[in-house]
This record gives sequence, structure tokens and C-alpha cells, in this order.
Amino acid sequence: MGVSIEVFDRRVPVYRSTLEFLREVIKGSKLDLEPILKFARETDEALFLFDDRLADYLRELYRRAVQLHAVYAMSEPPDRRTPELSQAWADAMLWFSEQFEESRRRFAPYLRLSGGLGNQRLQLTAASTVAKTSGRRRG
Repeated sequence: MGVSIEVFDRRVPVYRSTLEFLREVIKGSKLDLEPILKFARETDEALFLFDDRLADYLRELYRRAVQLHAVYAMSEPPDRRTPELSQAWADAMLWFSEQFEESRRRFAPYLRLSGGLGNQRLQLTAASTVAKTSGRRRG
């Protein structure tokens, strides 16, 4: 069962914020608090738009990012990096790198448009693009 375009328009920004956040985290450089707090702000209302499972998933992303931030903080300067902290960092980075596909899987049921509306619009857009391109070639 799909959602209306109105619901889609309210939900998709949360999905986009999630992917943007994941990209920020997996850069591999020091993870500052600002992107973590920005993600929290942008997804705070998700519990009103999605069910508890997805809201819990977003909280888990936030919680794990805070942990990763702590690992970065504890391992600076480089002489404080222990094998345990390095392993914690590697484990966290691996987990976050796997979350792109996981996020897509979890968000997909909430972002499918009802009645094939999305496919109809894509087909209409594609058809109009082909028609415009064909018209230019003839002229």
C-alpha cells in the first residue's frame, strides 16, 4: 500500500536528512557534534510521521553517532589511540557504511506512492522529455 503525494512530501525530507547524515559520518574524519545535533533536529518529528520501529532506528543512528564522536574524542591526540579505540572506530565505521542500504530498506515502505502515482509521473516526464527531444531533432 502506498502513500499520497502529500504524505510522501512530508516524509522524504527525513529520509534525505538520514542519507546526508550517513555521508557525513562515513567521511572518516573527526565527527563533530554539530552534524549529530543537526540530524537530531531534522528527524525529531519522525515519530509523528513514521511508526515506532523507524523512529527507534533514527534514535539508534543518533546514539551510535554520539558513541563514535566519543571514540574520536578519546583517541586524540594520536598517542592516545589504543587498539581498543581503533577497533571501536573501525566497527562503528563499518556499521555506518552498511546503513545506506538499511535506511533505504527501512524507509521504502513509507515512501512508496499510492496507485502507481510515482511511476505514472516518471512515465509522463520521460515521455514528454522524449517528445521534446524528438521535436528538436526534426526542427
